Amino acid sequence: RFSIGCVDNIVAKYFATVVGWYAVSRPFNDRNNAVMNKKSRTELIEELYKSGRMMLKLAEALGRLALAGREMTRLSGFTTRVDTLLNVLDDLGNGSYERTMIKDASDLDERALLPRELKPGAATLYDFGNIERSSDLPGPTYGHVEKGLYRQRS
Repeated sequence: RFSIGCVDNIVAKYFATVVGWYAVSRPFNDRNNAVMNKKSRTELIEELYKSGRMMLKLAEALGRLALAGREMTRLSGFTTRVDTLLNVLDDLGNGSYERTMIKDASDLDERALLPRELKPGAATLYDFGNIERSSDLPGPTYGHVEKGLYRQRS
């Protein structure tokens, strides 16, 4: 990622400038250009100055555009992740979430952990001193504390 960023910055800053200077200088270096041959030295310098300023502004704009494209790609990745998370949360809320990592039962390895069915009210509570813990649930998370599955005993 770092090397791609460096290449993008070099292309955006320097390569676009070189291409721009070449494009601007073509009419001045062409001896057969009738429009440029008719101008005086002062008019040529003025034209070169105006073209150079426009070229620099164009190179800056192209550089910003290239860097903005990279940021837009990064933003689209984040947007996709957020969309996936929201879809999973909606499915969980509806009770219709299915794991996408496992295609079907034939893909399960014999040595894989057997899936547990988690049903409301099926957990067994054990008393470990000052904390109650359900035996059929994974480790404590904010959701478990919020739902009262883990609670401090007083």
